[in-house]
Amino acid sequence: MVGTKAEDLRSAANFKLAAAINACTAMMTAKLFDPSQPRDDHGKWILVYTAYPINPSEKNVQIPEQFQNVFAFFNQSMTYLYTKIEDMARDAIISRNLKGNEEAKAYFDDLTSGKYTAEQLQSLWRNSRSEIYFANGDQVLWFLKLMRSMMD
Repeated sequence: MVGTKAEDLRSAANFKLAAAINACTAMMTAKLFDPSQPRDDHGKWILVYTAYPINPSEKNVQIPEQFQNVFAFFNQSMTYLYTKIEDMARDAIISRNLKGNEEAKAYFDDLTSGKYTAEQLQSLWRNSRSEIYFANGDQVLWFLKLMRSMMD
């Protein structure tokens, strides 16, 4: 049975949308498991996701307001715009004017000093305005160290 022209067009549009969603899903899956993804200091892959569960009990490390916009730079589109996590970090440093910023250096030095556990750093990251998820606190620490090294 043949539908009306409007129904046929709607069906074709839905088919194209479904194909586009499938292509994006395949691309994201390939990107998430891409062997070129960086590794942390322990040789584990650092996988960047753009969706993650929020645990409301994770409130033990606070982010000063002046640094919330730094973490907010890492939005969902980052995984599409950047192929290297180092480029993402570099552009965050540049766009938020952190290069040579002594207050930022001191804050990132504090975060990466060993004073905080991996769980606390994971909590900090999850409670920030970032939409990028790291699988564990060691990966967050690696990324914070990377950002701090780019501030000099």
